[in-house]
Amino acid sequence: MINLICETKASSDERLAEYLENKDRPAYSAAEVVRKVKDEKKIIRSELLFLRSKLDTYEEYFPFLKELEEEILNDREDFRSFTKTDLNEVDPVRKLLNYEEYSKLSVCQRNQLALDRYLSRTSKIEVGKMYERFLGWEFEKAGYNVQYDGLLLGLVDRGRDFILSKDGSKTIKVVQAKCWSQSKTIHEKHIFQLFGTTYELQKKDPQHRYQAVFVTTTALSEYAEYVAKLLKIQVVHKELRKDWPMIKCNIGSSGNKIYHLPFDQQYDKTRIDKPGEHWVKTVKEAEKLGFRRAYRWKH
Repeated sequence: MINLICETKASSDERLAEYLENKDRPAYSAAEVVRKVKDEKKIIRSELLFLRSKLDTYEEYFPFLKELEEEILNDREDFRSFTKTDLNEVDPVRKLLNYEEYSKLSVCQRNQLALDRYLSRTSKIEVGKMYERFLGWEFEKAGYNVQYDGLLLGLVDRGRDFILSKDGSKTIKVVQAKCWSQSKTIHEKHIFQLFGTTYELQKKDPQHRYQAVFVTTTALSEYAEYVAKLLKIQVVHKELRKDWPMIKCNIGSSGNKIYHLPFDQQYDKTRIDKPGEHWVKTVKEAEKLGFRRAYRWKH
């Protein structure tokens, strides 16, 4: 098909070359140039059509690529420029403060300023993560045991951001979360994905009842709403809040009291589930409770 399209497009250039050769005062050199350009255009057009087809295929099978398109193409933050050492060894706070701020402010002040800046400058990718963290905090407050597949498994989460359970209950909730702008609409493919991944878990574990829950900041299309009702998927509309206590104060196995900021690498792996551990809003609160920030940031 691609070759046929390219041949059809090239035919107009060939007609032009033939006209130049057969007019009253033939222009053989010009006709030769037209044919050379025609061949180059044919190669470029063929490669372009192939790449468009390839991209459409990727977006069909991996719809999250379309959702992250703006972020991936954002030339203001080219993550390829960071080395492995940069990403793993440098204090993330340094990336949010200038040299003077980092060197002159106290540890408490610079960590709080970095957190404030992180919240004000958060990219679309980070907003999605923050939404999942916010929902996870709410689920934990509601008494659920929360499995954070979206944050910990990333692109291989199979469309389930959370798996929620409660001790003594046979019902397990499978949650997919979408923090989208109001201008975007949730379509039925996302509902079908959630249904499929929930059905998979149900088949593997018939001793429990699995309930699919779709949590989003934006509206569903009319057909997506119909499909959700048909498949008995609960739809919850919830806005992202940034005023929840997102600093994690954790007590390690050795008894060290460490607090983690949202941009610290161990943040999503850290659980707050033991006596004496806390969620707090400010660095000052964490330090007042006797917690300090981790000295190392790499895995």
